[in-house]
Amino acid sequence: MSNMSGIQDLDQMEIRAVLEVAKELVYKNRVVKIEDLFNIAKRRLKLKSVGLKLILKYLFENKILIEGSKIIKSEVLSNDVRVLIYKFIQKYPGVNFSALKNNLTSEFDDYDIKIGTGQLIWHVEVLMKFEFLRKLKFKKYSLYFPYIMEPEHALYYFLLRDQINRKIIKTLIEHGSLRQADIPNIINELKGSVYYHIKTLIKKNILNSETRSGALEVWLKQEKRALIIEILDEIEQRLNELKEKYNVKKVEDKELVGEKMELKHKINISADTIEEKQVDEVERELIGLIEEKEKSEKKEKKRERENRIKLL
Repeated sequence: MSNMSGIQDLDQMEIRAVLEVAKELVYKNRVVKIEDLFNIAKRRLKLKSVGLKLILKYLFENKILIEGSKIIKSEVLSNDVRVLIYKFIQKYPGVNFSALKNNLTSEFDDYDIKIGTGQLIWHVEVLMKFEFLRKLKFKKYSLYFPYIMEPEHALYYFLLRDQINRKIIKTLIEHGSLRQADIPNIINELKGSVYYHIKTLIKKNILNSETRSGALEVWLKQEKRALIIEILDEIEQRLNELKEKYNVKKVEDKELVGEKMELKHKINISADTIEEKQVDEVERELIGLIEEKEKSEKKEKKRERENRIKLL
């Protein structure tokens, strides 16, 4: 965690002056090194060694500058790719890399950005180095979330994007304590799948459990109730926004596909056509509704831009 203490004791004009020297190094495509920056700033700015060392300590400890980097923090979000990544993760905290890549592809196309997986990883790592983002490991997934968010909260966002988890939680909010054996019938899901999800929710400190009269009972932890309801409401709101955006009349869960807990949806959309989509944890922008018409429109716009460029 960054340490902002001591900034009151430093001269703000001197800090800005040292940052300008660092910017100059970056603009010359040189990496930022403490030793080089110290020598140049001392010679140019005529600062005392003790004061300059305190300024550099503050700048590097708070990730405003990073040793060996060709970027400084104030320039991180001047890049379109990093802006799109950061905004998406702010909107969908707890997203995994695969879902991040899949969902940003169309946005990159809108900006005529060509970027490979390796470059995307590099940009994500830059955002992490400068403490815009953090990463959490969960099973085989790497989950990304804003730096200021608690890791536990990011995990809850990830878990509650799963529709079966949401059904379980909403049922327990409504009924309170329930026998595990009763929940599959209530939410109309397969017993094995429901038990798997409940086990995860207990392990991740969302549900309490106790064996009573030979049967396992589960309920939502009281101390997590307000937070879980808040996250549920936010996810439900995004789902409703997407349903309205794509004019979705009906979404039906069809089957579970492997450990990834992917669902197949039959989606009845406004054109009276039925498409079967396979969705991941973010459910392809939360419910996986990327219409072919919209894709075609984006491709057409891209062709128009390319034709205009050729005419020039």
